Amino acid sequence: MRNVVFTIVLLFALSGSNANTQSKPNESKPNESKPNESFRYAMEVYDKYLVPEDRKDVEHWIGGMQLGLVWGNAMLKNRGQPLLYCQPDHLTITDSQMLDMMRRAMKDNPKWGDFPVGMVLVTLQRTFPCR
Repeated sequence: MRNVVFTIVLLFALSGSNANTQSKPNESKPNESKPNESFRYAMEVYDKYLVPEDRKDVEHWIGGMQLGLVWGNAMLKNRGQPLLYCQPDHLTITDSQMLDMMRRAMKDNPKWGDFPVGMVLVTLQRTFPCR
């Protein structure tokens, strides 16, 4: 049962990342996410329905998105291009810390809860802006 719940959560989370490209005219605004694809909804499911093992899987998934951005930043730095965000070199973010940062960002900016789950980049840019 726990694998079924996790699979459902993962599928709706992944669908949020491409929901805007599949919308038809007059269905929704380009940057508007449907409620069941939003970060807010994902956190409600995470908090209410997932067992600890599945929560760890979701944290790893979010951490994986963050790691991809770390590598993207490294590539940009190597090319001499502007970075996506400017995290201090000595700082490592754990998966659960990334999730907490996303929750704080949503608390500070409630509208961000309507963003798709992949709001990792927005959170990192907010937390570690480049000067």
